Amino acid sequence: MFGLAIPEISLIQDQTLPPWAALAVIVVGVALGAAISEELIYRGVLLRALEPRSRLLAVVLPATMFGLAHISQVILGNSLAEWLPQMLLIIPLGIGLGAIALRLESLWPLVVWHFAVDVTGSLVATTSVVYELITIGFVLLAGVIGVWLLWQDRRSRHDIHRQLSTNVDEIGARK
Repeated sequence: MFGLAIPEISLIQDQTLPPWAALAVIVVGVALGAAISEELIYRGVLLRALEPRSRLLAVVLPATMFGLAHISQVILGNSLAEWLPQMLLIIPLGIGLGAIALRLESLWPLVVWHFAVDVTGSLVATTSVVYELITIGFVLLAGVIGVWLLWQDRRSRHDIHRQLSTNVDEIGARK
């Protein structure tokens, strides 16, 4: 539907890589490298370091940092007007991915998902309104799933605390 486009990549001035090498650079260097490094940093190290303070903080702060870190797109030539809407979508995506990482206790599904998004985003020949709407829909869906998971975690912790206090009250009443 959208087609495949392998961009010309030049590592040496005035010499472009053959298409197979450019594809390898995009797939391995860009997509896989970003997927592993970003998930390790944001949903691995930062999320786990902040989790003892608050699960909500552990999800929201790295998600915000994840969005802000993509300002590199502006440095690489995109306009601020292109970056800002992307950043505002990346934050709910980061919240969703963080909550999923907490629930699954694994980064590998996120690495696979991140890799797939980066590969398709890098190689799609043309973006259309349909492509953009599908992407926005998936991003917002991840954010909604993340908020729902956090709410479910909060409810279950609240239920556990209520059950513990009931048990303590029953033990005290028996004495």
